[in-house]
Amino acid sequence: VDSDDQAAYLQAIHDQLGDRLTFWVYIILDGLNMEAIGQMMREQGRPAQYIETLGMFAPVGLRESDGTPKPALAVWDAYRADR
Repeated sequence: VDSDDQAAYLQAIHDQLGDRLTFWVYIILDGLNMEAIGQMMREQGRPAQYIETLGMFAPVGLRESDGTPKPALAVWDAYRADR
């Protein structure tokens, strides 16, 4: 997920819903650390396919897995401040 695309996605949802939006939850704050999660899943005997599938969601957080903010976090915070 490109950081600029993520910010544009949040903007598009906000533009489409506008004032009709009274409650909005963004599920993932931090991106997933797939190295650590993958290791844990392998130790648990999970199939590689599960790890690969989960990896598709690794970049969707509003911050990197180390907590570094992505541009979309500022967009998200601005929407929250308007409420």
